[in-house]
Amino acid sequence: MDKLLNSLSPEKQQAMLVGPAIPPPHGVLPNYENPPNSRHVGWIVSLLGITLSTLSVSLRMYSKVVHRSYRTGEPTNIETQGCLTFIREYLLYLSTSTSGLL
Repeated sequence: MDKLLNSLSPEKQQAMLVGPAIPPPHGVLPNYENPPNSRHVGWIVSLLGITLSTLSVSLRMYSKVVHRSYRTGEPTNIETQGCLTFIREYLLYLSTSTSGLL
């Protein structure tokens, strides 16, 4: 391959090195500046995963904290209030931070 490349003139060598390796298929127009991608699918999957995991963890925490206090007859303590505040603040954070992604 080196012998073939060295046997060409410098202009042809440069054209060969700068150009594409193979031509695109018939009917396909290459777009190297802004190629198409499926980034929107990634955003949808990520947001769906964040939403489902947040809901499931929040419901699990809420049921553990609130129903434990009802079952044992204990009044809600500072730990319970802290967990519920965390859930509320985390959901508020997610709603404001992911609204700009779409």
